[in-house]
Amino acid sequence: MEEKGLAYRKRTTLLKIKKSFRDVDNVLYDWTDSPSSDYCAWRGITCDNVTFNVVALLNLGGEISPAIGKLQSLVSIGLREKRLSGQMPYEIGDFSSLKNLYASPLN
Repeated sequence: MEEKGLAYRKRTTLLKIKKSFRDVDNVLYDWTDSPSSDYCAWRGITCDNVTFNVVALLNLGGEISPAIGKLQSLVSIGLREKRLSGQMPYEIGDFSSLKNLYASPLN
């Protein structure tokens, strides 16, 4: 039961993050709230094969939600060139595992 609760929390966090991104190229179409939706199979998401923690968010654009800070296992964040807006949230500085942040200058 705990695993289902953990998966629910991760999916909920990702859906909060989704709200702040622009989905110009329909990258986020499969990010849904359905309990049968496997967030590790969503486009733009890479998960660890053992822990199922989200380790990468790729090809995203728009404003970066502070909710991203809840994904403490992130190793890589890839943001679409010229599709960013707003400010980089302070929570990004809290990632101890983050090794790669690919981003263009913010508007």
